[in-house]
Order: sequence, then C-alpha cells, then structure tokens
Amino acid sequence: MKKVISLTLILILVVSASLLSVGAQGASDFDRAQAEKLFKDSYDLFNIYQDGCSFGSDIVNGVYEGPWIICDYNDRLDFTIKETSGAEWPITGERILKIKLRDKEYDVKSKADVIAVAENYYLPELAKYLTVSCQEPDRGSELIQEADNGKVYFCRRGWQVWPPYHIKDYGKFRKNGDNATLEVYANRELMAMKFYHCKAEIEFTNTENGWRISGGSMFDLLTETADYKDLAYKYSYYNYGDNYWTEIVLNPNTGDTSCYSTHLLTVLSIAMIAIPTSLIRKSRRHS
Repeated sequence: MKKVISLTLILILVVSASLLSVGAQGASDFDRAQAEKLFKDSYDLFNIYQDGCSFGSDIVNGVYEGPWIICDYNDRLDFTIKETSGAEWPITGERILKIKLRDKEYDVKSKADVIAVAENYYLPELAKYLTVSCQEPDRGSELIQEADNGKVYFCRRGWQVWPPYHIKDYGKFRKNGDNATLEVYANRELMAMKFYHCKAEIEFTNTENGWRISGGSMFDLLTETADYKDLAYKYSYYNYGDNYWTEIVLNPNTGDTSCYSTHLLTVLSIAMIAIPTSLIRKSRRHS
C-alpha cells in the first residue's frame, strides 16, 4: 500500500511537471514581451494616424527619428474637414509616402494601404478608428483622405498637446487560449503640468493572421470612448508658485502588479507534502 501511495505521488509530480512544460510551450507563441511590443507598436500607430508622430519614442541626439508618417511636403492639397456635429472647415493635406514605426517602414500609395498597415496590429473592425479624429473639437473627421488623383493625404491638425496619454509601466499579463490582456499604467496629460494617472487594460486576440489588438479599456481611453477620470487612481499637478508637486490619491485599490501561476503553486504544494512523507518512510525503515 505504501508503495502504491509513493508511486501515485511521483506520478502526480511527473504529470504536473509535464503540464507546466506544455503550458510554457503553449504560452511561448505570445508572451508578455510580445504583448508589450505589440501594444507599443499599436500605440505609436494610433498616435501617428491621429497627429503624424508619437513623440518620446525615438529621439537621437535631440532629433526626432520616428515613429511618424513620412510625407511629401511639396505635394499638398486642400480638403474640407467634416465633423460628426455637421461643422465643416478647411485643412491642407500632405501626401503620405511611408508609415514608420520603431523597426518597420510601410510604403503607402492608397487609403487601402493605410488600413492594411493598421490591420497588422488591430482587428479590422478597430482599424477604422485610427483614420478619423478621436479628439474634440473635430471628432469623426477624416484625418487621412484619398484624393481624386488616387493619392492619400494626411491632414495635420497640430492644435493640441499630443499624445494625450504617456505609457509609464505595465502590470499583470494574462493569457487564456486565443485571448490575452495586459495591464497598462498611463498618464493623461492636461495643460499646465496636470496629470491623471490611469490603470487600464489592453486586450489581444489570436487570429489566423496572428495576434491583434482587440479592444480593452486602454483602447477606449485612446479613442475617448471612456472617461479617463473613471480609470484614474491618482491626480497630480505642479504648484508653480510654491515650486512643488501635489498628488491626490483617487483610488488606492489599484491592484498588485505581480503575477503568479496557480498551477505552479499547486505543484509546489504537492512536492512539499511528498518529500517529507518519503523522508518519514526512510526513517521508519532504518529504525
């Protein structure tokens, strides 16, 4: 009977270790590092589609090197911006030549090319949000337009602080089959050195073409379909007269950014039981 129990415990340990190995191999197709990189690229792409650049990404010797939309500034056309409110106003567009991210460049010849680039990072139903303004006062207006000559132009606004969100850190990463989430800590920058510190999630889905951004509260913040105050855990601002920062905690329950494997803890618990039992049996045999 004792041998049966010992063999059973050993079998449990072997099977558990095998499951851990299989789980690790299954997770290797999309891990935390890959999730962070996909989000960074998607975040930069969102920013450059909205405002032409994503400042703070690649500055070499004081010169901005991208990510950005590379345009032909000698090929310009006038367009009419139409807001969802019905208001219209003129703007000048510059012909798009390339879309440059951190480690990739895409040639652009048409509006379809612009959408195709976005679909390398987002689900198709989300890609459409990138080419229209998500910001007031011109929400819904087409920022990237295709002219009658078949060329595609970027309508640069340049009237506001951009990007409105600065990514500061990442929290828990979870993966469940073909879906995953990553916690993102971001600052919403207001005018005059005022910040709302937000905690949100970006969601990923595995498609036949690979992993893509599929939504989440961080995407809602970027597209302004969510209120940053609802996801803010801290507010800070600079007191110019007194020369110091003031921070106000809005929500102290931000969660623990550490991540543990429940299955691994289970295996360790079994091992802690099995090892002492084995030692006791040996002791009894020698007594």
